[in-house]
Amino acid sequence: MSRYFAPGGVLGEDGAEYYRRRAAGGVGTIITEGTGVAIDHAVAADNIPLFDGEEPLAGWKGAIDAVHAEGGMFVPQLWHVGGCMDFNFPDSPHAPLVSPSGFAGPDIEGGRAMTQQDIDDTVAAFAKSARLAKEIGCDAIELHGAHGYIFDQFFWDRTNLRNDRYGGPDIADRATFAAEVVAACRAAVGEDFAIILRVSQWKTYDYDVKLAADPDELHRWLDPLARAGVDIFHASQRRFWDPEFEGDHKNLGGWIKEVTGKPVIT
Repeated sequence: MSRYFAPGGVLGEDGAEYYRRRAAGGVGTIITEGTGVAIDHAVAADNIPLFDGEEPLAGWKGAIDAVHAEGGMFVPQLWHVGGCMDFNFPDSPHAPLVSPSGFAGPDIEGGRAMTQQDIDDTVAAFAKSARLAKEIGCDAIELHGAHGYIFDQFFWDRTNLRNDRYGGPDIADRATFAAEVVAACRAAVGEDFAIILRVSQWKTYDYDVKLAADPDELHRWLDPLARAGVDIFHASQRRFWDPEFEGDHKNLGGWIKEVTGKPVIT
């Protein structure tokens, strides 16, 4: 969860100490708060940590070293908000936002519609931050693909109205952007570095939405991402004990494990 402890995008010594204490308390692997990838429109508040640039990376290096010293593993959650404003800091200065079709939610305007150059640059930004994460000593990365942010804005037919290869009637078509990001990150970090992808059915603007109505649609959504290089899926549910589909007890994590064969976090 965002903690807004990074003025100017730089995680300070208090942030490093925050993570160190969790590792000292026995947390084996820490997945961080969302951290903006290497492009100016990744975040909508100026106190969100960034994962690019000499000073922000030095801040993260302090946290990584502190967690490693306590025997923990460190995983940054690489993030791009797409067209979503920051509800906690709506007046915070930030670069103009972008989104697949100019929407952050159903009929809710957010960001300008992305050009092909915007998409290419954003894919490259994720890959750059992934490479930097490995270079400065992280143990894996997580891509934040849940809760209505940029990946979800592509996945969701209510926010992705594109008529190019990044849009379309089927969720497999709308997974193209995320699959390109995953493949670029895989190329940047190599084969021996874990990529986690966090996904959710629910969105910030609609708690009841289901991107996948049944296991077959779930497979069409996630199989391209698994093939692109996702090692672990992180299933976010508001109530993890609820069955995901009618007639079976498995939650979203259980179904993801079944349809992809990948390890899951639930």
